[in-house]
Amino acid sequence: APAEDLFRWSPLQAITARRTIREFGEGKVPREVLLESAAAALTAPVPHGSRHRTRPWMWMLLERGPPRRRLLGAMAAAWRRDLATDGQSESTIARRVARSDALLGEAPVLAVPFLSLGAADRYPDPRRQEAERDMFLLATGAGVQNFMLALHAQGFASCWISSRLFCKEEAAEAVGLSPEWLAMGTVACGAFPPGEPPPRPALDPSAHVRFL
Repeated sequence: APAEDLFRWSPLQAITARRTIREFGEGKVPREVLLESAAAALTAPVPHGSRHRTRPWMWMLLERGPPRRRLLGAMAAAWRRDLATDGQSESTIARRVARSDALLGEAPVLAVPFLSLGAADRYPDPRRQEAERDMFLLATGAGVQNFMLALHAQGFASCWISSRLFCKEEAAEAVGLSPEWLAMGTVACGAFPPGEPPPRPALDPSAHVRFL
């Protein structure tokens, strides 16, 4: 069926039909699709407060080239260091890094959302400071979800990978950002592979919802 027929969903269907896709089909992701998705990300709820009123995000969209190679190299080095600290064998480390490279290295685009806490309010106690940080993190998660839903609605696949959370400083340096910018994972983007994805298992919201 033509792609335009496969992606004619109602808004609710466009949300529930989104899937995590780890192997992509042939072809590039047009830049206008990425810009539309980034625009959708920026519509996510933002923190409000005395110093907020800002969208504290920077989306780095890496196609093929030196910046992407630097980013992947920095992540691999940080991950190898952490796994060695955990006592993992060299063979295990090599296998896990290779599996990550198979996804991140082959995806047509890596979209890395960075968060700055520069506009966060400052509190004298750890409890409120932690809540302030959580507010920014939650807002960023909403932006990432919007980005992936917008990709999906335009007929492209994606997969969120958390590994950048474990090497924030290295990721910022690799793409030329200052250390205040915190990498919030990576969205691998690409075309859908041939064939239909396996059906999603039925989800029962009653197991996760309580009406009070």
